[in-house]
Amino acid sequence: VSHLYLSPVAEAVPGSTHGYDVTDPLRLRHELGGASGFSRLTDACRDAGLRLLIDVVPNHVAAHEANPWWWDVLRRGAASPYALVLDVDWSSTDPLLLPVLGDHYGRELEAGHLALERRNGPGGVAVVRAFERTFPLRPETEGALLAAVARAVDDDVLGVAARLLARSESSGGDAAEREADLAVAQRTVQSRLADPRVVGALDAELDAIGSDPERLDLVLTHQHYRLARWTIGDAELGYRRFFDVDALAATRMDNPETFELLHRLPVELTADDVVDGLRIDHVDGLADPTAYLRLLREHVGPDTWLLVEKIVRADEPLPPWPVAGTTGYEVADLLGRWLTDPAGARVMREGWVTRTGEARGYEEVALDARRAVLAGGFAADLDRTVAALQAVCAGRRRHRDHSRAELHAAVVEFAVATPQYRTYVVVASDAEESATAGERDLAVIARTLDRARAAAGPDTDPELMDFLAGILSGRYAGEAEARFVTRFQQLTGPLAAKGEEDTALYRWLPLPHRCEVGADPSLATLTGDDWHESCALAQREWPERMTTLSTHDTKRSADARARLAALTATAAETLDAFDRWWRAVCDPSDGGVDPGTAWLVFHALVA
Repeated sequence: VSHLYLSPVAEAVPGSTHGYDVTDPLRLRHELGGASGFSRLTDACRDAGLRLLIDVVPNHVAAHEANPWWWDVLRRGAASPYALVLDVDWSSTDPLLLPVLGDHYGRELEAGHLALERRNGPGGVAVVRAFERTFPLRPETEGALLAAVARAVDDDVLGVAARLLARSESSGGDAAEREADLAVAQRTVQSRLADPRVVGALDAELDAIGSDPERLDLVLTHQHYRLARWTIGDAELGYRRFFDVDALAATRMDNPETFELLHRLPVELTADDVVDGLRIDHVDGLADPTAYLRLLREHVGPDTWLLVEKIVRADEPLPPWPVAGTTGYEVADLLGRWLTDPAGARVMREGWVTRTGEARGYEEVALDARRAVLAGGFAADLDRTVAALQAVCAGRRRHRDHSRAELHAAVVEFAVATPQYRTYVVVASDAEESATAGERDLAVIARTLDRARAAAGPDTDPELMDFLAGILSGRYAGEAEARFVTRFQQLTGPLAAKGEEDTALYRWLPLPHRCEVGADPSLATLTGDDWHESCALAQREWPERMTTLSTHDTKRSADARARLAALTATAAETLDAFDRWWRAVCDPSDGGVDPGTAWLVFHALVA
């Protein structure tokens, strides 16, 4: 054991049990002991001969009130200095949809579940409360509130501050001056709130608005965000998320300022020789992983142990990135296959088909699951991708007459058919530049085209499918083309994860220990010679990749998977045991659970 591997150490949502919901990447997390606690930990590790590997989260931050960047974006919209930190298309998203309500907005409003409250501290003088959540008011709204308060208490200074707040959102003038005006106004307001008369008048104004649904509705509909029922987020959300998690807003890592903000702490820790290695979370979510990793390597130097969380298929090489390798899911996959008895695997597969009636292969189940996920949790992501393709077609006369429905169908078929998490094509935004597309990516896109054509049927325009493949291969340059390729590549990775890892692997379960992150469960076994050959290949190409068996993402721990693999050596007895258990616990007359679920539960209990 060489390293202690830590989940993210930066400030996160209060009470977070994992730390991937970062709220302040510049500070060590207070709840874990802060800087002094981290120093004690590093001293203890050094005394024990251990080095530190920490998790870095470049793809997303918490969409939470504890995140000052998120709060400022909600408060000031596209004018916020942090607006380009988050992956929001401000040209089509204003206000920003927040699917946080339990019921329809109008019903929640009329039921009195939405209110205005005074806020003490930076980031505004009042907030919108929706149950346990709070949201900011834009400066213009606060200016109107405080102007009324100033008139009520005859406070001219507060009146001037109120006008500065309202003026800070105007589009004219110098941006730096507006920032300065906003800062002065906020300091002035805070000083005037020391007067009990001002506080009383502000509370009275907030209560008056909050008790009148019509006035409160006018305030809420004037904000840079729109509170909405939680169910519409998947279809209409205006910001890219981490997978389908509304509470994790994706970042724009292609923005240099975003990179600097999110990496200042890990770069400092590696420079001070406190941390030996960095594990980069969800690298496939970034717009250009290759450029990102090259920049990160420049910042942390050649000696930092740099690892990427990356799923590679059985026939997929890791791109030539400046890293030591992956976090090792492929090691666990190969071991799982090596430990599986070939004859027993066949018996278990036949037993699964007989007992569940599920005779389809894994690929067919996975494709159906991908389609379901794309139509459900990723509908908004799909819509943004289709809109980006529509912009491409609008500028090309041979394709501008394709309907949105046609483009939607084509993107669906291509996304579902992509045989790996994503490609890494970088399209030039300028026609004078050339695209970056490796031979591997071009082969994957060609394979995707063949599969998509076969699934699309005869009504799909074959020229559109060829055009789509050409764009994804980098044969067409331009800003719209570059945006579409990025959107598509950021869609297929989460689609593979949610469609397969979190859906298909719970539907197709002949060998539950093979239904694991990074694994293809249809590849059940591996010979000893193949296992040794894979180890030799890794030693030649990635000798310092991580060797891992269990992580926070694996479906089952290594020991549970090993026990289930061992059952394949006594497959007939295992099937007999399942049948006896199933008869004992299931009464067919009451419906019960389905045999597939019972199969999963049985194996979990045995493991």
